[in-house]
Amino acid sequence: MINIYIFRIHYWDNFIEYQWNNLKNIFGYEYCFILFDITNFNINNFLLNDNHIFFIHFNDLKNINKLHYSNIEQIESQLVYLLQNISIDFDFMWIIEYDVFCKNWNILKINDEYHYDFLATYIENYSKNNKRWSHWRKIIFDDILLENRVKCFFPITRFSKKLLIKLFQEIGNNSGYCELYIPTFVKKYNFTIHNLFNDSYWNHNQFIFTTNNKTGININECDFNKIYHPIVKIINN
Repeated sequence: MINIYIFRIHYWDNFIEYQWNNLKNIFGYEYCFILFDITNFNINNFLLNDNHIFFIHFNDLKNINKLHYSNIEQIESQLVYLLQNISIDFDFMWIIEYDVFCKNWNILKINDEYHYDFLATYIENYSKNNKRWSHWRKIIFDDILLENRVKCFFPITRFSKKLLIKLFQEIGNNSGYCELYIPTFVKKYNFTIHNLFNDSYWNHNQFIFTTNNKTGININECDFNKIYHPIVKIINN
C-alpha cells in the first residue's frame, strides 16, 4: 500500500519549514508534497525551488470547478488538481493542514490497517444532537436531504485513489463546505468511511486541542505520539 502526504499551506515561515522537513524525514521526500495556495501570498518572497511543491491560485481552482467559491472552505478542486499533477502512483493520499503539529508523524501508520476510502475525525450523521452545527446547509447537492448529510473534522484526512477519481468525475456537478461535502459525497456514492485512529467524538485519543496557537507550543512539552491542533508556532524553551 502506497501512501502520499500532502501538506496544505498558504504562507511560509520557520514553523511551516520545520513541519515540511519533519514530514520528509519521516515519510521520505519521494512521498511528500506541498500544496501551496498563493492567492494571497507574494510568490516573489518565496525562494525555495522544489518540484514537490505545487502552487495554486483561486483562478486555477475556479477553472477546474465552476462551483468553486473558496480556497478555505472547499477542497475538491485542490484534490482534483493533485490527482492530475502528481506523477507517482499511490493508493491513498493524506491531506495535512498547515496548523497541525506532531513530533512523530509515524503515528499515522496506525491507520494502515484500515483500507477505507475516506478517513477523517469526528464523523457524524445529521441528528437532533448536532443540528446546531452552522454548516449543515453549505452544500450544492440537489437530492441530498438534511437527514442524509454527514459531517467530519478536517485537519487530517485520507482519501483513496478511487474516491479521488470519483470526485474528479463529478467535479462541477456538486460542491460545498469540505467538512460537510466530502463525507456526504462518500455516503452518497457508497464509498467506505471511518474515523482516524478509531476515535469517535467522545473518545479522541490522538488529538489534543489547544488555543495556544499565537504564543506557540513548547516542543519539549509535547507528547511524542499526540497530534496538536491548531498550532502555528513552536518554541523550544
